[in-house]
Amino acid sequence: MSARSALGLTLLFLAPACSGGGTGSDVVPGGSGSSTNLVADFVPDRPVPAAHDVSMAKSGASGPILQVEVRVTGTNDVFGAAFDVLFDAARLEYVSHSAGTLLESGGSNVQYLVSESAPGRLVVSASILQPGAAGVDVSGTKPLVRLTFRAVEAGSSTMTFDNEDLLDDHPPGPSPIAGLTWYGGTAEAD
Repeated sequence: MSARSALGLTLLFLAPACSGGGTGSDVVPGGSGSSTNLVADFVPDRPVPAAHDVSMAKSGASGPILQVEVRVTGTNDVFGAAFDVLFDAARLEYVSHSAGTLLESGGSNVQYLVSESAPGRLVVSASILQPGAAGVDVSGTKPLVRLTFRAVEAGSSTMTFDNEDLLDDHPPGPSPIAGLTWYGGTAEAD
């Protein structure tokens, strides 16, 4: 397990429990209000994911607001995740996050931590809270987390993963799942 993944999981276990939703920290809309006239969309790099993929997809859009879902396809023993999402902060701003259904599917309590560590870099972690709980076997495609953005300027913003780990439930503690391919996409606003 990378030091970053271990730190993310340690923070998850030390942080107070929260419900599925959340908001960005002190998000200030960009521009002079022109973002309200923008219409946001998202084009995934992998529209039809295959087994062992982690991919981004549009899960909703309304005017300048865009919801991007991070989803997992055909992967066993998923216990948690730690990854960064990179985007163009001149074109998009992070607004909030909400729970997916993947980690909750076994009835587990799940902790999500999402923060913008620098403009255009979200640090995301999610983990089942019950020590000793089994990871989730993903048949088909399930959403891990949903991230909401607001378009603040027209144009395209490539969205990619960095420092990515999907973690299993194998002793002595969660370990990175090997053999995964991670796909981002492009947010567009007109």
